[in-house]
Amino acid sequence: MDEADAERTGWDQSRRLLGRFLGGGCRLDHLLQASSLESEEAARCRFYLTGTIRNLRLLEMILDRLVARRPRPEVRAILLLGAFEIRENPEQTPKIVHFAVEQAKRRVSRPESGLINSVLRRFPGTLAEWESGAGDDAESCSLRFSHPLWMVRRWWEAFGPENTRRLLEWNQQAGSVHARLTVMDPEAIPALPGAVETPWQGFVEIGGMAWTAVSTALKAGTLYIQDPATRLAPQLMGIEGPESVLDLCAAPGGKTLQLAQTAARSGGRVVAVDLPGPRMIRLRENVGRHPDWPVSVVGADARDLNAAFLLSRGLPEVFDGVLLDVPCSNTGVLRHRVDAKWRLREADLENLVRLQGHLLDAAARFVRPGGRLVYSTCSLEREENEGVVEGFVNAHPGFERGEGGVSLPWESGHDGAGCFLLRRKL
Repeated sequence: MDEADAERTGWDQSRRLLGRFLGGGCRLDHLLQASSLESEEAARCRFYLTGTIRNLRLLEMILDRLVARRPRPEVRAILLLGAFEIRENPEQTPKIVHFAVEQAKRRVSRPESGLINSVLRRFPGTLAEWESGAGDDAESCSLRFSHPLWMVRRWWEAFGPENTRRLLEWNQQAGSVHARLTVMDPEAIPALPGAVETPWQGFVEIGGMAWTAVSTALKAGTLYIQDPATRLAPQLMGIEGPESVLDLCAAPGGKTLQLAQTAARSGGRVVAVDLPGPRMIRLRENVGRHPDWPVSVVGADARDLNAAFLLSRGLPEVFDGVLLDVPCSNTGVLRHRVDAKWRLREADLENLVRLQGHLLDAAARFVRPGGRLVYSTCSLEREENEGVVEGFVNAHPGFERGEGGVSLPWESGHDGAGCFLLRRKL
């Protein structure tokens, strides 16, 4: 295999992208979007890259025991990929080591290739030695399940040791890929060979589908990739009749489409708002696949939105319902967003809570008397869920708290989410 052919393999793309990730400042989803591989190799790249990043803390801890100092990112990437493969298939260790060393010879110095050979051959024994002596406390679990220690300690206190372990185990499993059927007529559901029905109406698991079939359905607008947890907020909104709904922080549009699909049946309308920029482009693309659905897309900051701005575009100034899906810590979706746990810092929560409170205050202005406000997160943290909602109700006596709560992944079988219904008094 020459250098040009190697660059087209999933392994080599994952090596290159992992090096960029380790260099800092790159999100995993952005890195994967930059990949131009064919479908089979793209899937292989995703497997190597997400698996390595998902297990990053444990792999690095074991590798750090085997080297005097941490090597440069390119060498480190090869070591991490090899260590991940060995942990997944320990019986294949000689073959994995040989492959990694042969690849390394094309890209790094001879001493570095020798280091890779030595370290990977000793990796299984060092890992087994650590595992045999590891405890079952928060610190040991944070290493075994590759999560930041501060995060595990928070969950230990909030959910207890047993449920924290269940959550950590959940996060470390490769996530199922789900999609929602976006067809109005049940008789018009397309043939989806390989798709598997789920307990959640309208959602299918598409992991077994050929990518060409998935791609065709996505472009046609008959499928939209999203986790079943996303159904909770639109369901809590409960559109009935020809109601108007404002969807704030709407991009990329998964919840917007669920609201619009219901509104199209009941004679209602949806106004979707998000910041101008790349996210807005995706929102318009996704909504544009359903030109007959009653959705208006508006580019604006929810905090600056006002009645005059809406009226100038022929839109309502108040709504029967407002959905606010806030930026959050993502701690409920770490099975799918495997790099989020490495980007988040405990100190970030305070800033997120402050932003969420400001957004909720802004959203409340557009709820008519007797109307509904749904606050939604993909976080498991009390501060971002009950804490924000309780603070809002205390500061806004004109609203009362209704149904809602936090859906926990190890209980629901899908991503975690916080959803809370708030009603404006008449």
